[in-house]
Amino acid sequence: MMVVSSHTEFINDGSRNNRGIVSSDPDAVQPRGVIMGVVGTRFEKPRFMEYQDIIVTPTQNNMDNGYGPAIDGIFEEKRGMRVLWAKFYGENYHPLYEETSKYMKSKENRRYILLSSHTIFNIENYMKRTLLSVEIILLEANSRAEKQNTTAFLHVVGFGLGVWKIMQDQEVYFLKTFEIAIRKMNKKLKYVSDIMFAYFRQQNCGGAGNGDYLGDIKIHFALREPHSRLFRANDANKLLVVTYAWDGNTLPGNEFWTGSLESSGDPAAACSTQVTELHNPKINPRACGASLHVASAEHGILHISDYAKLHLT
Repeated sequence: MMVVSSHTEFINDGSRNNRGIVSSDPDAVQPRGVIMGVVGTRFEKPRFMEYQDIIVTPTQNNMDNGYGPAIDGIFEEKRGMRVLWAKFYGENYHPLYEETSKYMKSKENRRYILLSSHTIFNIENYMKRTLLSVEIILLEANSRAEKQNTTAFLHVVGFGLGVWKIMQDQEVYFLKTFEIAIRKMNKKLKYVSDIMFAYFRQQNCGGAGNGDYLGDIKIHFALREPHSRLFRANDANKLLVVTYAWDGNTLPGNEFWTGSLESSGDPAAACSTQVTELHNPKINPRACGASLHVASAEHGILHISDYAKLHLT
């Protein structure tokens, strides 16, 4: 899973309806910081993107579509990509609907939730997928702040929790992944001092509410706009690191390019920062494979060449 990250100037507070209008009160806006485009899970279209790996239905999860264990007579080309992604999630195969439906009735079931009469949500796979993005965000914020010799104030939006979400309680599992990542990497996140969860209905992350600490990181919940000035005296020198929910397979800003400036956080970020150019490979020659870095809990952020040397020598 990929995240695109860069420094940027902020011209306004980044609110959903900012429309690229320069703030009339520059003191209310953080002048610059780091911005990350993050693609969340998408369930909008059945049998595409993460729907294939996280949602279980009888019309999708059957042998004709390559689901279930290997059986003689089932063409391997049907199962090839299914098996590849199943292994990504730590399984040998993606389950059949009947298999999942039976498991749901057992006392051991903590993995699946019934969304409707024939639609099942795989909690574990959703959290595994989200955790990858969360770890990248935390490690990148930590690395950026370390290079600035300060700490990061990380502003998190609910990527994949807008029009793409599929159930009401999805926020609970989204926040749970942050708890898992922070507890797992707490000692490696010395340069992340604060995490602001903006516009969340849930107000708790791993038992930490607004103003509490999870590990060594202070947790905040508020209706905060992403580029608002860090006013508190002890926050003044922190690096503001913001996230925005990007669409997969699009230019940064997505609807921005067709003139729809207020439809989502994607064009809002495009209107208020420099992502339309800096995160755009058609404009910025450094937005390419040569700039690829790998995030891992073991090594932090490393250029792909350095990461390869560690694992190939």
